[in-house]
Amino acid sequence: QNSTPLPIDFEWHLHALPPQLLPLTRSPTAVAAPLRAEELPGHLSADEARRLGFPFAVEPAGGTIAAGETASFVVHYSPLAVRLASAAAMFVPLGLPLQSMPQAGPPDNTPGGA
Repeated sequence: QNSTPLPIDFEWHLHALPPQLLPLTRSPTAVAAPLRAEELPGHLSADEARRLGFPFAVEPAGGTIAAGETASFVVHYSPLAVRLASAAAMFVPLGLPLQSMPQAGPPDNTPGGA
């Protein structure tokens, strides 16, 4: 839900996950470590992913969520071959200052700080 008083433009970034970022267990009760954006390989746009035969897609791939509204997304998996396929999908708000993002933490109030 967009609980802000402003519309939020967004797009999805799709990342192919290399084996070293996959959980080390097959146990369905084991919790995988959260992925961090800086650990992910470069992202694919929806058009690039389609062109390259990437088996994952999110719809809509981008758009705007109006103030106070919710949005639904559908994740598609359409493999073209029998093989391990893993990916991360990252919701990316557009046009927001980095300081407003949850992972930014408190503002740096030191002289010359952000």
